[in-house]
Amino acid sequence: MADQMYEKVNFFRSYFSIATEKKIVLAEFVKRFSNPSESRVSVLDLGCHDGMLINKLLNEVCSSLKKGVSITAVDPSFSAIQEFSKRSFKEYGAKLSLHNLSAEDYFEKHKSTKQFDWVIASHCLYWSKDLQKTVKDIVESGKKGLIVLRGSYGIYQIQKQFKHLIGNPDEQLYEADNIEDCLIALSAKHNRQDFQTSIEMPSYNQKEFIWLLSFFLQTTEEKLDPESISKIAKYLVKLGNPLRHDVSFFWFES
Repeated sequence: MADQMYEKVNFFRSYFSIATEKKIVLAEFVKRFSNPSESRVSVLDLGCHDGMLINKLLNEVCSSLKKGVSITAVDPSFSAIQEFSKRSFKEYGAKLSLHNLSAEDYFEKHKSTKQFDWVIASHCLYWSKDLQKTVKDIVESGKKGLIVLRGSYGIYQIQKQFKHLIGNPDEQLYEADNIEDCLIALSAKHNRQDFQTSIEMPSYNQKEFIWLLSFFLQTTEEKLDPESISKIAKYLVKLGNPLRHDVSFFWFES
């Protein structure tokens, strides 16, 4: 179930603008992307949010999209899907299919023998009740793909420390090793990359600081009282600024 936090696009944009992780995923995606047949490329983007990431990824490989791209975009946030729909992607010759669903619900309703050229699942599996099944569905749906999940340093530490403040009751506190376990159990051919990324935290009295705390804890500004904000701020001082945030990329292919 999507919490109100997911309807606030500014939270995601704040994170996207300051986290070094996004630059890394772009560089690594370019290394692995190819389109030897020069056919229309099909992409399943799970947890697409407002389309900023897939837009940047396509921009990096646009010269290979000779006959365009078909994007199936999936996200549980209605406002995010609305924002996605405002992007034309015309420069990539894109055909769009938008779904206001979680990854699990998408597979439940649209499971088929179709394989996408690429499946991208970036930070969208933290709430899966059956992680093994969801990872299996993802792997089986893509000729190639990428799963991104956090490591045990950074946002994961904040969530564990302040678990009582997490606004989403479906949060499972998964981290990268859980994805590795699933892929091994599936005997899925994959390559894991671990990175230490950083998040430059705004000062305590800035609005973006509260936005980021809300993002980390999947809640809303209104639900974070001054005392809780102060405790989190003191905890963040111990973790340092910029905040070290580990993230793992799992590249797989069928």
